[in-house]
Amino acid sequence: MVQSALKFNFKFIAITDHKICPEVIKRCLTETRLYCIPGLEITSNRTHLLALNITKTINPYQPLKNQVAEIHALGGLAIAAHPYVEKFEYTTSELTDSGLDAMECTATLNEPHPLPCIFTSDAHNAPSLKFQFLSCPVKIETFSDLKNSVISRLCSRSFLPSFNLLRPTPHQLN
Repeated sequence: MVQSALKFNFKFIAITDHKICPEVIKRCLTETRLYCIPGLEITSNRTHLLALNITKTINPYQPLKNQVAEIHALGGLAIAAHPYVEKFEYTTSELTDSGLDAMECTATLNEPHPLPCIFTSDAHNAPSLKFQFLSCPVKIETFSDLKNSVISRLCSRSFLPSFNLLRPTPHQLN
């Protein structure tokens, strides 16, 4: 993932797996070519939750508010993952009353959202990194840089220029 992120000239990347992988975390934390943020994608009975900047497991079977509090206690950022996907859909109350810091968005920032948006590739393999990514107008060198940019709603959705070449033209769809 890091090699592909470097190839695409990313300045930072978050690595969130569905379980804590000590070797991946160690490599992420010692990466010097770009800023690498370790984390976890927490899968509960009904939702997925991204926990950035954590290196410990969070109990997925406790109430969402408690999961978010635990993430914050560990110094992390709590982000609702795919909140509008039917299988994992968050209620409005969960989005606004759980202490979440942000949410994954798939639409443009012009649409109203109850929380700051992040845009991820949700990449489960290196080639998927080029789908979309989070672009922030400030240099992201520390977790505080990222956290402040996200919470202040400064970041936006970006695509690699070459991604447009991968989209089929109308005549290719027939």
